[in-house]
Amino acid sequence: MGILKTIKRKWKRYLEIGEIKKPLAMIFPYVLRYWETYLWLFILLFGGIGMTLCFTWFLQNMTDAVIRRNVGDVQNLLLYGVLFIVLSGAVSFFSTYLEAAAVVKVRTDLKNALYHHMLRLPAKYYSSNHSGEMVSRLTNDANNIDGAVGSNMLNVFRLPLMAVGAFIYLFQINGRLALICLLLGPIAALSGILFGKSASPEQQNRP
Repeated sequence: MGILKTIKRKWKRYLEIGEIKKPLAMIFPYVLRYWETYLWLFILLFGGIGMTLCFTWFLQNMTDAVIRRNVGDVQNLLLYGVLFIVLSGAVSFFSTYLEAAAVVKVRTDLKNALYHHMLRLPAKYYSSNHSGEMVSRLTNDANNIDGAVGSNMLNVFRLPLMAVGAFIYLFQINGRLALICLLLGPIAALSGILFGKSASPEQQNRP
């Protein structure tokens, strides 16, 4: 019973979004201004996942062709490999470019909004707060949103979709093996929870 309570408490903590609702609500309007850029990023995200699965298919069939010593299939697969490399490079380039552009735009808008907000603050605020803290707000804190509006946000969608695509592909190859791999996820999560519970507070707080 103690283990079940620990698992339940851990899941509630992992799924709790109350602490990040306010930051997300503040950032979302700035992200929404550039919805077209983010739409293309999500389209390229699916393209990147597709390219990953294509490379998996390529390596599988290339291995089979080499084992069978089928020169014709190897030559044809090499053409597919070159095509996949070109397409993957294009998807990676445009994804990186659009992500950087979106992050810069959102970060610039956020800094401008923060700057204008600080200009409207009363003089009493500046006399009771350190100037270094305000400079830190404009520099360090604003720059820390790069991941929240860039790679981290995209990975929230990319990683689950990648896992689903990999499971479907593996299920087509071997259904039993796919189900076994699917069972490894909860087992790994349970192992992590048990290990975290067994660690002492001193070990958890150790840098």
